[in-house]
Amino acid sequence: MTAESTSITAILIGAVVALSGLVYALVRGLKIQSRLDRISRSPATIAASKLPVEAERISALVQRLQQAGHRWDLLLESVTATRDAGTRLQSGIESVEACIIGLLDTFVPSERGSAS
Repeated sequence: MTAESTSITAILIGAVVALSGLVYALVRGLKIQSRLDRISRSPATIAASKLPVEAERISALVQRLQQAGHRWDLLLESVTATRDAGTRLQSGIESVEACIIGLLDTFVPSERGSAS
């Protein structure tokens, strides 16, 4: 064998190896692509892709609950203020009652308590 035929043989072997590597890489790429397609169609992947939408929906519901909680707090404050005002009014009425009873005792002692 001459150097020329040896180099041509080496070039052919290199080309065959390069083409074999290219074919192997192509086959691996196709297998990986088919596996990725199968994974992307799986129920778990579909459910995982819907998670951000569900998270936004849950976040909106949490905000609505916080707003409702704030309204309940305002309502509770209003009811408490109304109760306090009622207590003060009752105290004022009791003071007026005591004054009226005192005035009745002073000016008309015989009329108080009689059922004539």
